[in-house]
Amino acid sequence: MVLLSEMLKVGPAPTMITYNTIINGYLKRGYLDNAMRLLDLMKNNGCKADEWTYAELISSFCKRDKLDSTSALFQEMIKHGLSPNQVNYTALIDGFSKEEKVDYALALSKRIEESGCTLGVETYNAIINGLSKQNRLLEEEKLCNKIAESQADNAESLLREMEQKGFAPDYVTYTSLIDGFVALGRLDHAFLFLRQMVDKGCEPNYRIFGVLLKGLQKECQLISWEVSVLHERVYSSTASKNDVSFELLCTLLDRMSEIGCEPNAGTYCTLLLGLSREGKTYEADQLIEHMEEKGFSPTSAVYCFLLVSYCNNLKVEAALEIFDSLVQQSFRPPLSIYQSLICALCRRSRLNEVEVLFENMLGKLWNDDEIVWTILIDGLLKEKKIELCMKLLHVMESKSCPISFQTYVILARELSKLDDHQIAVEDVFHLYT
Repeated sequence: MVLLSEMLKVGPAPTMITYNTIINGYLKRGYLDNAMRLLDLMKNNGCKADEWTYAELISSFCKRDKLDSTSALFQEMIKHGLSPNQVNYTALIDGFSKEEKVDYALALSKRIEESGCTLGVETYNAIINGLSKQNRLLEEEKLCNKIAESQADNAESLLREMEQKGFAPDYVTYTSLIDGFVALGRLDHAFLFLRQMVDKGCEPNYRIFGVLLKGLQKECQLISWEVSVLHERVYSSTASKNDVSFELLCTLLDRMSEIGCEPNAGTYCTLLLGLSREGKTYEADQLIEHMEEKGFSPTSAVYCFLLVSYCNNLKVEAALEIFDSLVQQSFRPPLSIYQSLICALCRRSRLNEVEVLFENMLGKLWNDDEIVWTILIDGLLKEKKIELCMKLLHVMESKSCPISFQTYVILARELSKLDDHQIAVEDVFHLYT
């Protein structure tokens, strides 16, 4: 963004490739709102988006389960005369399948074939997953037959058929199979597929570990029930379906070792990232201790996710401790980290610390438009902290931070959506003029 600002000021004018590169950077970091703002900026500057632009946006919004935005982008793409490809269709089919709108997904799959595109393994995976959720097993079986072009007697033969047809099973394929065996109570078989998956060089993600943890939890509950029946005691379980205790995590790691799939630093980091996203900071702290005892250390990315989780739970001191530690290690925290800390400090009414942190951040090499987008709009305005938002905007003005007119328009538009906004909106345009 810093380079883009310079190009807009002094040239050369940014091209479609320039905008696409920055949009892709935002999408990879999960900053969907900033990506859409940059798309608007791109169009306002007379640069048309292409198929690649929409493909990346559609895929990212689908991954975040934002089906309405995905459909709108898909329709906008067609409106501009751009032809959707297999990637676009697959992303939308995946979104419909996750929402259990399988009929829409099946209709789109037919549209793919009619347009001359070929269905890939990702497309089949998405539909199979949707059919499984709705227990439409007959249709799922027909689709599996279509992938293999012959009747698959079991899961192993299905994988072999897929490989013979040039479809390498990916983590989605393995997740569906592991999920199916866990649902059938065949946990040993599910772990065998985990081993096969790792042997194929396909690293498990937290979704797969979550499925296995669910199976282990059921197994533990079943054993407890059998013991209670044996000793004629009343069995009661207080564990929620979504409970993930540290003991259960250790059981998962032990079972992995038993099948020859020794947990490594990546395994621990994947689990920690998942726990942080779910706000399970207590379990994450325990797992970090266990991880360090094994000679592994969390990555900076893991600590960033844990910091955000602390902020969401208003554990500000713990979050600041991680932040200080990262800075001392010469790590440059992204703007999203500053956003989380500033919002958490606001909720704790520690406003002096907010101003100090914000002014220190301004001394870093950040694009000023991006600061307004991420900290003021997506952070403070979403928290309805209008007064503080305007105060920090004045701080930026006092330090002669160059903010574009387009960003002032975006800020004013967001302010206009809030109550008691008129004075603030006028103040925004007064600052620009």
